[in-house]
Amino acid sequence: MMNGTFQLTRIKGIPIRLHWSALVVIGFVAVSLTHGYLPGSTAALDGGTLWLLGLATALLFIGSILGHELAHAWIARRNNIPVSEITLFIFGGVARIERDPRTPGAEFRIAAAGPAGSMLLSLAFGATYFFTRDVSDAIAAPARWLAQINLVLALFNLLPGYPLDGGRMTRAIIWKLRDDQATATRWAVRGGRLCAFAIMAYGGYSMATGGFGGGFWLLMIGWFLMDAAALAGAQSTTQFALDDLTVADAIEPVAATVWSRTRVQELIDEQPALSQRTVLVADPGGPPLGFVTTHAIAQVPSERRPWTPLGQIMTPLRQSLSIDLAEPLVTALQRMHARGALLAPVVDHEGRIVGLLSPESVIAAMRARSERASVDRANRGPFGPGATRLPAPGGSR
Repeated sequence: MMNGTFQLTRIKGIPIRLHWSALVVIGFVAVSLTHGYLPGSTAALDGGTLWLLGLATALLFIGSILGHELAHAWIARRNNIPVSEITLFIFGGVARIERDPRTPGAEFRIAAAGPAGSMLLSLAFGATYFFTRDVSDAIAAPARWLAQINLVLALFNLLPGYPLDGGRMTRAIIWKLRDDQATATRWAVRGGRLCAFAIMAYGGYSMATGGFGGGFWLLMIGWFLMDAAALAGAQSTTQFALDDLTVADAIEPVAATVWSRTRVQELIDEQPALSQRTVLVADPGGPPLGFVTTHAIAQVPSERRPWTPLGQIMTPLRQSLSIDLAEPLVTALQRMHARGALLAPVVDHEGRIVGLLSPESVIAAMRARSERASVDRANRGPFGPGATRLPAPGGSR
């Protein structure tokens, strides 16, 4: 989840969040329309009416971006992929899904839904313009602008560079043809970098030839895409490194279960080893209520530790995300990321908490896997198992 966001509403159970930077876009679009496009496209309107019309059009523009993301979310749900939230920000929007599609077909459908939604909105606004152009300039002019901007939004997102929708569609096609998701991702990320370079180059050219505002905006978009492509590449590398691991391979065993009324200082003094690990918290004879991390303990001021109970600083289990022991590790991490959780309890098939999943435990699992791979390569030798080795020059035959 992005910092600096607030929830606007829910649509079909999906939280719709707005980042503060989207307010900058609304203001910029409203001002640009009020002082640029609308005065030349409408009959004589007073300044107040132009401002209201500009603001209304800017809000419809943000609504169009939301429609684009809702199209992604709708198709994701139809492919049994949960959507945790939609966030609107300065460079558009993002529908956060809890796991990646497992087939190239699902990937393609979800990616294509956004541009298709923008195309439909463009047609709808275009039809509104067509039927109102001789009736009301106050309706026709904004409708025409919205039809054009939604068409631009659809075409821009179809550029074949990851993480744009076109890049995801490209990845799905290569994945289908090569039957190799890792290779498909590498090619899509390269496409994302090329698109970012092209957009930034054109932005620089526009600035040099007098179009400073538009050129600067293109530079910012290109920089964002470059950064997003690099991040996507790094995430994919990590994902494929963890691809065949389950949560059981990365679990951090529960250190102990501690009484909820135990004071923080009491835990530090009497059980110092436990104070350096995450512990479960429960009432005597009852089920676990939550867990306390070392970070939570460190956040308690030293003067308050003698009378602060662990139950007061624990993270309640009812508010946390539960992870199944047999769940693929990549899927579990995607769910945690979507919920903004850095730590989650792990349960077995009977619903009992058997451990915790944390960044530290995942790193430990990756390190152990890397070490095992190094040992395997050393044991195989440079020629591989069972290979016939040629004698060294001058050696015995």
